[in-house]
Amino acid sequence: MLVDRPTERLEAEVIDLAGRLSVGTYELLVLVGEIDARGSFATWGALTCGPHNRAKSSSLE
Repeated sequence: MLVDRPTERLEAEVIDLAGRLSVGTYELLVLVGEIDARGSFATWGALTCGPHNRAKSSSLE
């Protein structure tokens, strides 16, 4: 339980998670940038990669 963890550990976990989220966000943006550069979103009839990613992600739900 979180209530049993020392404050210092919680702070360390928050810092660690924030770092991992930043790395993951960077990696996601690099991949989306590559999709955009390749123009693969056009196969879906989209003008930009935004609708392409939305269509693909909603099909995964």
